[in-house]
Amino acid sequence: ESHERIGIHKEDLAFDRMEFDYQKEQDKYQRERDSKQDDREDARIRYEKERDAKEDAYRRERDAKQGMLDDARIMYQCDRETKQDAYRHERDAKQDILEDARDARDDAHHRIMMLRNMRSVLLEKLDRND
Repeated sequence: ESHERIGIHKEDLAFDRMEFDYQKEQDKYQRERDSKQDDREDARIRYEKERDAKEDAYRRERDAKQGMLDDARIMYQCDRETKQDAYRHERDAKQDILEDARDARDDAHHRIMMLRNMRSVLLEKLDRND
């Protein structure tokens, strides 16, 4: 009986040892799995940070380019308006000069006609007086 108990006890110890070894393997496997999961999570976080940084850099560059484009568009518009204003002023000045010249011509023509008329009247008076 004591041999039997010793045999059972040895079997119990062997079984306990097997359970302990099995649990130890399970714990090791779980730690490895957790470590791999942590590594994947760290890699995902690094990837997201890099992606966000690239997107921010892209947005800043795009906004800067858009700002330069807007500035160029405004400068072009101002330049165009300045040229249009200068053209209008030049055109108006030429138109004023042309109108003044026409008025002067019309005045001169009117005076010539008046002088011719007066000459005709004077010549008629002279002819009558002779």
